[in-house]
Amino acid sequence: MSEKRPATDASGEIEPAVELAVDGGYGWICVIAVFLVNAHTWGISTAYSVFLSYYNQSSPLQGSSPLHYALIGGLQFSQPFIVAPVATRIIGLFGMRVCLLAGVVLQTASLVGASYASAIWQLYLSQAIGFGWANGFLFTGTQYIVPQWFTRRRSLANGLAATGTGAGGMLYSLLAGHMITSMGVGWAIRTLAIAAGCVNLVCSLLLRDRNDAIEPTFVLFDPDLFKKPIYLMLLGFSFFNMLGEIIILTQIPDFGSSVLALDGNQVSVVGAMVALGQIIGRSAIGYLSDKLGRLNVASTVTFLAGIWTLAIWTNATSYDILIFYSICIGAFA
Repeated sequence: MSEKRPATDASGEIEPAVELAVDGGYGWICVIAVFLVNAHTWGISTAYSVFLSYYNQSSPLQGSSPLHYALIGGLQFSQPFIVAPVATRIIGLFGMRVCLLAGVVLQTASLVGASYASAIWQLYLSQAIGFGWANGFLFTGTQYIVPQWFTRRRSLANGLAATGTGAGGMLYSLLAGHMITSMGVGWAIRTLAIAAGCVNLVCSLLLRDRNDAIEPTFVLFDPDLFKKPIYLMLLGFSFFNMLGEIIILTQIPDFGSSVLALDGNQVSVVGAMVALGQIIGRSAIGYLSDKLGRLNVASTVTFLAGIWTLAIWTNATSYDILIFYSICIGAFA
């Protein structure tokens, strides 16, 4: 009989008797699938920074301003966390696959809608709300799967899956700049919709959780967590960490365009270098977390990210310096 132990998942899953993970097997297929989902959710969200630079320069939508475009970028990053409790409830009632397929349909429809937007309110509904909620369904439906398959190498497996964000961000940041120039912004977004829809559909069918063996209880909201000081500290750390990360991810390319007067291709490269840093950093951080402790590594890299920002970004006066900072902050943010 396999050993069991209690555990509580950060997404709100309470697992009173968790069967120890098998440390691999089909779990590696799940790592690849989650990697690809991250590339086609958070990776595409990261590439919005290239579109943000284009929107700020050309302002093509009726009633728009730079503030609107920046707010849309922030909203599409925040919505996945807002909708996470709903997605968790859907998983509990109907299963992981229903949640993922709903995300695929909504994501594809939202991106297609954004590609035809002619007024700023339409971009709010499609890019900020629709795309953000779709990413929430896909993120919540996948982020608990890899830990179910691993124990000793859990942080490494999670780190490898998380590098999908960087890989997708690098690929689509470079492609977005080229597609906007050669195809126009509408077809650039529609191309992303087709790619994301196809890849996420296949991954949704390949992914397999271990809920039958683990028998977790999915809780929409657990108020008892707010009575635990350690949870409140973790919540505060996560809040401010994400606040800083989102500002950096969305504003570095626009900084290069507006302050350093970089052209469209250079802006795309800046966004891609942030993503390259994520590829390097997330896998390394996952490995080190298994060796040195998750909180030790998380606190150290967060401190270093702040140092890089104060020391390098505030003194970035050239394209080369911004490239160097982009790689550093991508690795540590």
